[in-house]
Amino acid sequence: MPGVRASSVAAVNQADAFVTSGHSVQLTAKRASATGSSITHYYMIGDGLRILRLPVPATRGREFAYTAQVVSHLLMHHGAVDLVYSRHPFTALAAVAIGLPVVLELHNPPTNAVRRVLERLVESDRLLRMIFISEALHRLWRDRRYPVSKEVQVEPSAAPARLVAQVPVPAQGREVRNALYVGSFYRGRGIDLILDVASATPEMTFRLVGGRRDTAPSTPPNVAFHGQVPPSAVAQHYRWSDVVLMPYGRNVETAQGHNDTSAWMSPLKLFEYMATGRPILASDHPVLHEVLTDGDTAFFAPPDDPAAWIAALKSLMESPESAWHVGRNARQRLTERHTWELRAERCLAGLQCGANRASP
Repeated sequence: MPGVRASSVAAVNQADAFVTSGHSVQLTAKRASATGSSITHYYMIGDGLRILRLPVPATRGREFAYTAQVVSHLLMHHGAVDLVYSRHPFTALAAVAIGLPVVLELHNPPTNAVRRVLERLVESDRLLRMIFISEALHRLWRDRRYPVSKEVQVEPSAAPARLVAQVPVPAQGREVRNALYVGSFYRGRGIDLILDVASATPEMTFRLVGGRRDTAPSTPPNVAFHGQVPPSAVAQHYRWSDVVLMPYGRNVETAQGHNDTSAWMSPLKLFEYMATGRPILASDHPVLHEVLTDGDTAFFAPPDDPAAWIAALKSLMESPESAWHVGRNARQRLTERHTWELRAERCLAGLQCGANRASP
């Protein structure tokens, strides 16, 4: 941290939302080799979040080195900590071992090593709650009989409420001519599909924000690459766009090396897209229907099917009123259910930790 990976962006925004909810929060994270601008400017967050960035060696055992530093810090400040909110099972186990209550957020099925950690973790009454990012992940966890806490909650990812203010809703009936993709270029993210679609729709302009240009194949003239940008710089690209693209393939790879997360994912871009008020064109993965409704808050097309995507985009170009209504509906659903601020309140609802309010 800082960094453009979804895990980094999500952790900062969730912690900042806890601060907005009235909690005193310190976020611990791995320190990036180059810091660049300040954390608050980089992520466009308030100045109330305290961040401890820990150096981690790029060697085998780095996760244990990171956990050891976090636990050392918790021991030094034990009396001031009411709650540890973590996405890191090893840290969660260490925290309960020194007597601290924990909420653990889960984004993937466990490896064998993590499963052994979880088996010990769920035995502790100090594990107050497990939070899953999708009902599909919770269901998979249950079906495979992975260890679970007594209290379980499903909370999809979210977007910051400030993004709604930064990106005005487009004018009703505005032509659909500018298509935007924001995200990484890992395998299964649909970059090849976008390029195929762009070649067949020269009347549209396509902008890709994120990833590296040299990882993409030959580029049609109506496609522009803008590289990786900090979260604070994304809003200008959303304002330019008329439609936002989420062209996941049948198999979706992540930065952490998980080979296929398509069955249980909860992508940050989905919620940021909703905040913009632009119509979303997404690959039709069942897990996305936990949040989006076809024809009401998004449009869906089959994964890895350029012809279907071309037809869907041409339909949007021919029906700008329909596109506008769907974008507006998605934005409304985001503001009612899926901001980081609302998520923060739900994640900690009902928890009693120490003499004060829960302070992650």
